[in-house]
Amino acid sequence: MTAFWTAVAEPKVPDSSIHANMHNRRRAVVGEHVAAENAHDFERCIGAFGHPRYEVMATGEVYDGAKRVEVLLLENKRAFPDFHFDVRRMRDADDAIVVEGDFRGTHLGTWRGLPATGRAIDFPLIIVFEFEADRLICERTYFDLGTALRQLGVARDPNSRSGQIAMVLNHPLTLARALVDQARARRDAAAGAAPALPSTGAGWRPEGVVGAEIFNAMSGERLVFLQTHRSSSGALFQARITMPAGHYVIESHFHPYQEERFEVESGQLAVRVGNALRYLDKGEDITIPVRTVHSYWNAGSEPLQVLYEHRPALVSAEVFFQTYFGLSRDGKLSPAGVMNTLQAAVLIQEVGDFIRPPKPYPPLQDALFKPLAELGRALGYRPWYPQYLIGNSSAAEAE
Repeated sequence: MTAFWTAVAEPKVPDSSIHANMHNRRRAVVGEHVAAENAHDFERCIGAFGHPRYEVMATGEVYDGAKRVEVLLLENKRAFPDFHFDVRRMRDADDAIVVEGDFRGTHLGTWRGLPATGRAIDFPLIIVFEFEADRLICERTYFDLGTALRQLGVARDPNSRSGQIAMVLNHPLTLARALVDQARARRDAAAGAAPALPSTGAGWRPEGVVGAEIFNAMSGERLVFLQTHRSSSGALFQARITMPAGHYVIESHFHPYQEERFEVESGQLAVRVGNALRYLDKGEDITIPVRTVHSYWNAGSEPLQVLYEHRPALVSAEVFFQTYFGLSRDGKLSPAGVMNTLQAAVLIQEVGDFIRPPKPYPPLQDALFKPLAELGRALGYRPWYPQYLIGNSSAAEAE
């Protein structure tokens, strides 16, 4: 009878408390497991599982059972002897703990056939620790394999110039098929709607017009032509450029035959010349020698306005700005301002005396760009387009 009354009188534990206790036990298991793996104590790490199992979603690999999991962990240690997973936050799910963090290490041993590069890796990783009650049964990892490979130096950022060239060289058939399909779709969509070219003669190139303004939708730059090749008899290209505050950087480039000058009229300009960084305030100026790699950006919190000059003046500069700014308004540049590889090759063939990227190695550029430009032209890419030329696009379109 006493036992009966004791059982009846025992207070009922709320479901919320039961769930909280379960989550706490699971978090403790995960914490123990991560701590053991970071200490490279793999026996303790594997012992945290009710049933050891790793699923690597980036590669589709499954390591099931203690021996297979140990193989994976030992391979990771040989490749990255100092590897470490730093937890940023945990989330509770019905049957899992979700952990966000960063995987860090130094590549000092062979990994998946790749000899040690000595490079550091540091990339975000999400791990889903799956449970049955408070029994850990699976660790499922999600990460971007491309990021890891780029950090190891065996892959390229597809938004970079070198990455786009590597893509063309490594996967020519795949890229060619995709570009042909894209060109066909573009032609079908624009059939009969393309504006006509202005009346031109042999060797005609689209020039700038003194007083005309063009707009770059990616950087927010506005460029007003003040002196052109025609107005200065080839002596001076001059423009006024305004750029809003922000984090946009004009990517590294050089000018093969011209010196370049910036004079700050308002705001603050940052210019990187080689490895040297200089900040310029109102009234200050800088001249960049011929063939010197540089980049620049608005370093202040207010709009930047600069007087921008090249000596001598080249028509190719006027071609470049009209086309490049036009592509930006049509959404045909990456967020960093990078063109499609074939479009870039076609444009550089036309304006290479004005501007060049620093990579690939300059003496190799013509050899690499020429076949790419031929392919680009065959697919419909051009160094300029009627709709981008001054006088052919309205102010509304420019905005």
